[in-house]
Amino acid sequence: MMEIHTSRGIRRKARLVLTLGFCALLALVAAIGIYAVNTLERLSSGEVSEVARQSARNALLKQADESLTLATRSVRDCLLGLNESQAEPHRALAREAWSRAEEAIRNYRNVARNRAEPAGRLLEELSQYWQLAERTIKLDQEHRRTAATTTFASQLEPLRDRFMATLEELQQLDWEDLRSVAARSEGIAGVAKRKMWAGVGVSCVLALLIVLFTFWNLKRLEESAIASYAKAANAVVELGNLSERLFRSQEDERRRIAREIHDDFGQRMATLLYELSGIAERGDATPEIRAATDSTRQRLSDLANDLQNLSRGLHSAVLDKIGLEGAIRSDCALVAKRTNLEVNFQSARLPRRLPEEIALCVYRVYQEAMQNALKHSNSKRIDVSIALADARLTLDVRDYGIGFDPASLGSHRSLGLVSMRERLRMVGGELAVRPSAPSGTEVEASVPLPVA
Repeated sequence: MMEIHTSRGIRRKARLVLTLGFCALLALVAAIGIYAVNTLERLSSGEVSEVARQSARNALLKQADESLTLATRSVRDCLLGLNESQAEPHRALAREAWSRAEEAIRNYRNVARNRAEPAGRLLEELSQYWQLAERTIKLDQEHRRTAATTTFASQLEPLRDRFMATLEELQQLDWEDLRSVAARSEGIAGVAKRKMWAGVGVSCVLALLIVLFTFWNLKRLEESAIASYAKAANAVVELGNLSERLFRSQEDERRRIAREIHDDFGQRMATLLYELSGIAERGDATPEIRAATDSTRQRLSDLANDLQNLSRGLHSAVLDKIGLEGAIRSDCALVAKRTNLEVNFQSARLPRRLPEEIALCVYRVYQEAMQNALKHSNSKRIDVSIALADARLTLDVRDYGIGFDPASLGSHRSLGLVSMRERLRMVGGELAVRPSAPSGTEVEASVPLPVA
């Protein structure tokens, strides 16, 4: 009982620890997942969006740079070109490119709030350059030739260098912002990576601890089960030995009582019958005395027969003298005579001598099965057969009465069945109790015979 409580305690503690461990592991994995999702959301909503904004601003600056380059090149070609027919296309291209550049810078200033000052300065520098360039490219060919070289070299080129320097400054600032965003994103990703790796490591350690704890408890339970099994096996062996000793003591006591009945009570009954016969044969005995003596002698004779049957039931001397087959055949004939039932006996290939313990076991099983049939079946016919086949001795007792409830075989009322099974177990035999068609009960005992 102590081992059972210990095993239950181990199982309860193991279930509690495993449940808590798995809950902690699931919570840790869920926390890692939530942290990963929040980090990705932070990167996508913050850093990635910032990168997208920086990329859009850089695209506007690139557009402005390309447009300004095209516009200044067109102004140069218009001022320094020798072919008057090409002047107007250069002017038109310069105006169009300049318009695109100004629009790009204004859009840039609207989206880059932190670049309002250099963007405004760039627009002013562009305005100064374009005002001078616009006046110059409007001149006719003769005046352009006079003022072109001086104006382009001394005024337009310095103004161009100024706004291109401002444009480069804006691009450099934006690239620094982009690098800062990238560094910040890399830092966030690095921290998240370290934390997630730490979480994964803790999860692996926790899972390993759960596995080790599981194996440890399984080993403890296995050892407890092995110990319990060993104790149960020892208890079964001890119980079997005890049952064997009890049955042997029972048989010894039956033999003693049978001898007492036969040797003592039987002899005393015989003496009384002899004395009664002597009284009846006396010459002075009256008819009344003879009649009373004959009646008493008959009752004593019946009592002697009953004692003889009781002695035979306790220990059959016939079993020792004529063997198992003869003992069962004789008993069946006696039962038929005493009860007026139809008792059929059959045997096949049964040797005269059997091992004493097997013969006694089968005979006791027969007696119990016959008594059950007589007491409970209400049958008018009982068939008994005993045969030897394939080194197995088989006894079959079948009635044709009211049958039985199979569920009752496991109840406390079937002590006779328990006794039969225990006897057969001691000699390696088996017992089968089943309904018999069309009605009644069949009891079959099978015992292996030792190989000579």
